[in-house]
Amino acid sequence: MGKARGVVSGVLAFALWITVGASFGAEGIGKPEAEGGKPPVVGGVRLLPDGKGLEIEGRVCLAEGILDFVAVIEKGREYESVLALKCKPSALHAALLAMGAKPGPTPAFLRWRKKREDEAPPKRVGSKLLITVEWKDEDGKTRHVPAQSLLFNRKTKKVEPTSNPWIFTGSYFGKNLDGKQVYVADIDGAVISVVSDGGAVINLAEDAGNPYDDAEQGFVVNTKVVPKVGTPVKVTIRPAPASEPE
Repeated sequence: MGKARGVVSGVLAFALWITVGASFGAEGIGKPEAEGGKPPVVGGVRLLPDGKGLEIEGRVCLAEGILDFVAVIEKGREYESVLALKCKPSALHAALLAMGAKPGPTPAFLRWRKKREDEAPPKRVGSKLLITVEWKDEDGKTRHVPAQSLLFNRKTKKVEPTSNPWIFTGSYFGKNLDGKQVYVADIDGAVISVVSDGGAVINLAEDAGNPYDDAEQGFVVNTKVVPKVGTPVKVTIRPAPASEPE
């Protein structure tokens, strides 16, 4: 009975994903692509059968240096991101909604950024997420790590802990140069940010300051964990356990 319920919930989530993708405005996310019996891929995002997670493929694009992102779209700002993902941000947003995640409003982020005052960024709101990154090392062994472990915090001088969660902030809609409504993350390519970025789909709950202000702020690549540039990766995103309140 439980297995049947899981299959049904997965089907319903997938149907919602497609519906949300259309009503949400995720234009050009593409048709579902089946692959060897796996759940179909839409806009580069594969919703898992249980409806409680998703997968995105990509590659390592930076193995050392200052970071603004953990992930951007391919051919996006790869020079300040660990990963480049093969997905459309609006498709990711739709898939997160389908698996039950709730985006937090971002106007507070935008007001804060516009003011550029010397004050702490507003608290992130939205569903907490667990993000893991998988790849095969040079010996062919599969590595699984939480996305936070890709980050070295220059303030604390430590690898970022998983107690600092990822938040589904959800980007926002704006107008392009032609006056057309667009999902901002689709334009600027921000997928998973480690600075206060209202345009990103996902933000880190607490950032470490602006890495360009001085050498004691922000994040850099954790070179002890991140594999070489070009290494294929799979990113899995699931809701945080219910025991962790939002």
